[in-house]
Amino acid sequence: MIYADKTIASSQVKDVNLTVPKFSEVNLDPIKIKLGFLSLATTVPALVKESRETGKLNLIVHTVTTINDSFP
Repeated sequence: MIYADKTIASSQVKDVNLTVPKFSEVNLDPIKIKLGFLSLATTVPALVKESRETGKLNLIVHTVTTINDSFP
């Protein structure tokens, strides 16, 4: 998770094989993201201020998925 060009959280990489039938969807287990105390302590004031002023938070989440053991 990125806020104001700073990484505030990251998750573990999981090696999971899922079978997704054509033209369908698959529900995944939740992904837990650990938040470090220092990144929160330095970022939370800005997050709270933005939330109070705009009613929303602008976070960027990057995901990486491979298909047939290759990067798309």
